[in-house]
Amino acid sequence: MSFSKEELARLRARFLELMAQTGNVTDLARSLGINRNTAFGWARKAGLRSQRRQRPHPAPNEFTPLPGGHPAHRWAVVSEALRAEARGYPTPLEPVTVPNVLPETPPEGLQDRHTEFLEQIGAAPGRPLLLVPVRVFRVKGVEISVRLFSRMRQVSREQGRPDPLLLVFGDLGEDPDYTEEVLDEAAQEGVLDHVRFLDGVPLQSHRGTGLRWYLDEIDLLRVSAATGGGVLFTPNRPDVESVGLGSVF
Repeated sequence: MSFSKEELARLRARFLELMAQTGNVTDLARSLGINRNTAFGWARKAGLRSQRRQRPHPAPNEFTPLPGGHPAHRWAVVSEALRAEARGYPTPLEPVTVPNVLPETPPEGLQDRHTEFLEQIGAAPGRPLLLVPVRVFRVKGVEISVRLFSRMRQVSREQGRPDPLLLVFGDLGEDPDYTEEVLDEAAQEGVLDHVRFLDGVPLQSHRGTGLRWYLDEIDLLRVSAATGGGVLFTPNRPDVESVGLGSVF
């Protein structure tokens, strides 16, 4: 939909007026029929930030697959808090707690696939790689990792160290509204050109279309360790154990 300059000016004024009441750019853009990028631009120029919407986890329903329907089922959750919550699920199976741990990285140095991958993403030699090994999903707190990354870049410059690069594992298409907010956060912090979204990580490293390398988690950890990087995990919920998911195996 196109607007005249007068209509656009009225929409912008109405948008800024409503921002003081609702505070969520995505919701306002949808209700006013304007492009989200335009709305984020107006908010940015006015010095306003979109308020994050807290979405509670849905309770189990008829569409929620639950363990316990087969004798071979075993149920694992990542924390005692999730184990306590799971006791209220309509299944006789009792979960066990198995904390998440990162895989061990092999001791050998980088190989050709690792150096080719670094070239693909535009990482100069010696530039630390910071990993955000989560989906681009609201409870994962990717926007907090972006803000933390911005501060880490500032400290690196002050100390004369190489600027780090941020790699986010998740798919940008999973939650488009939240993706817009994450990209806006990166733009606000001035780090958008220094963040790479991998759109998913394969179970095993392989070459894809155009002979590009797609590295698995272990290889990404190897590259991060070899470059002096690290892992950022910044859930935006106070009950961080809720960010983990139970598994049936």
